[in-house]
Amino acid sequence: MKQIREAKLTKTQMGIYVECVNNPESTLYNLPFLAKLGEDINVDTLKHAIEQTLMAHPCMNTILYVNDNGDVMQKIAETCCEVKKITLSDEEFEKVRECLVRPHELLNHKLARFEIYITPSGNYLFEDIHHIIIDGTSHHMFAVDLKKAYDGELLELETYTAIDVAMDEAKALDSEEYEVAKAF
Repeated sequence: MKQIREAKLTKTQMGIYVECVNNPESTLYNLPFLAKLGEDINVDTLKHAIEQTLMAHPCMNTILYVNDNGDVMQKIAETCCEVKKITLSDEEFEKVRECLVRPHELLNHKLARFEIYITPSGNYLFEDIHHIIIDGTSHHMFAVDLKKAYDGELLELETYTAIDVAMDEAKALDSEEYEVAKAF
């Protein structure tokens, strides 16, 4: 049986989406992270590890779109987010650093950015993931798997994704049990 790779947003996701649409320049729901990498971190190995971790966590490659009925939907893209390696001077990086966190384009774009900056004085990892597709617990799990991938371990593919959560919520909201609980 083929895995269903799209669903309506959950109620929580829809609330975040509406807030972001009403405030398109806001970065309130961005979850950015910038770290200066230790000298022993190999940027090519890190880039590969991020790509491996993105493949193991398919919902990191979520795209939102509006279907023919006008519903905001989410689907997992067939390709992973691009992990960019960018070489800059220290001065250029200082200018760029102030602008790293920027609003995500919510529709028809991936909701995660990964950039590795290579400068004369050090290397940096920047990630910016929208809260529609990740929370603190999920980010911790992603980070743990990233460390494993960097260390050369094979990662297991996530078996229960945010798409499954959304489908389970939709099923629950359409159930008799929900109607009874709502009436109570």
